[in-house]
Parts: sequence; C-alpha cells; structure tokens
Amino acid sequence: MSGEVRFRSIKTEIRVLGLSRCVPDPKNPDGLVIVGVVYRGRLWLDGVIWTRIPVDGRNATEKIAAMITNSPHHKQLRVIVTERLTLKDHDLLNQEMLFKMTGLPVITLAKGMEKGKIVKQISTMGISQDDTLKVIEVSSTAGAMPEALRAADLIAVCLTKLA
Repeated sequence: MSGEVRFRSIKTEIRVLGLSRCVPDPKNPDGLVIVGVVYRGRLWLDGVIWTRIPVDGRNATEKIAAMITNSPHHKQLRVIVTERLTLKDHDLLNQEMLFKMTGLPVITLAKGMEKGKIVKQISTMGISQDDTLKVIEVSSTAGAMPEALRAADLIAVCLTKLA
C-alpha cells in the first residue's frame, strides 16, 4: 500500500486504535506487552487487544501488525494512533511498515523538549495533515490525546503495576 488513505468524511464515531506499551521489566523474559484499545471517536470503548514482543524488540512491527490484522476489530478500524514506542532509545514501531502491513494510516504523537519547553510533535504515515488534525479533534475529549490512546496508556500502566 502506498500513498494516503482518503477519507470522504471523518465521523464522530471513527474507529481509532490506540497503542501503548507496558514499562519493560528486565527480569521478565516473556517480553514486552503492547496494548491496543479500540474506541469509537471519543465516545465508546469497543475493545482491547494485546500482544507480546521480545525483550530486545525484534520483529515488533510485524507482531503488532499481526495483532491488528487478526483482531475481530480490524475491518472496522480506520486509523492507528500511538505515542512513540521506544525501547532503550530505539523505535519499536516502523510507521511505514505498519501502514503497509495493516492498510491503516498511522499517527504518532511524541513529546520532546526544546529550549526548556515541552513540544508536541506529530508524525504520520498514510494520512494527510488536515485529516490527522480532524481525527485528533473528533477522538479527543480534552487536550490533544485521543481517547483510544489515553485508555491504552492507562491499561498499560495498570498492567505494569500488576507484573
């Protein structure tokens, strides 16, 4: 798949998949848990999916893509939203590969520091800047964090505490 996915309109109940990761436990040889939360816009949580990736992050994009495409939610999903998923300062997720493997546009939100101020950065694959902003707007209740991503983060934090 190449190019951008064209949206005729972005509805208030667009199916968004938010991805987050649990904080890695170096003592856990079973790997790192990636959590996906399916939301209808900012209104309803439709489902939770998860997968494990090796502690070294090998084949993370492929495992995440398989989690998505094997999910019963896959055909209803329209976009993936994630924060930058890293492990030991290297990216676990290849946006371009995930877009090609799932057919879903990917929006990655990242925070950084610049001259002492927090700066939000958005990188995308397979979606226009205008559509990106509309997706964030219709899927967020407060601020610029879509509900799917907020819920995925909350679940990942809880799972980290349980481990």
